[in-house]
Amino acid sequence: MSYWEECIKEAFEDSKIEATSEQIDNVTAWVENSYENYGMAHGHDCAPNPLESELREQKRRTKEAEVRVDKEREHFRNNVARRHGVRPEHVTIGDDGEATYCV
Repeated sequence: MSYWEECIKEAFEDSKIEATSEQIDNVTAWVENSYENYGMAHGHDCAPNPLESELREQKRRTKEAEVRVDKEREHFRNNVARRHGVRPEHVTIGDDGEATYCV
């Protein structure tokens, strides 16, 4: 008796389901086949898509670059403020990198 056949028979018994040997064999075959294909059905047997890992890496690098640019911009703002004797929040940096300040 196979593992799956035993599971099916005990499940039927416990659920008070009466079935012929042929019906139990049929259900057992379905369960065995389903189990064999479980990994494929849920993508566990597939190789990872290289585009997905490349995209994740690209997003990680972009995030690091954004953090680095934000820090550089803040250092620049603080340097301009220090040189001109104003508070950093009074320094504005335009999209072209031009710094202006108000007293």
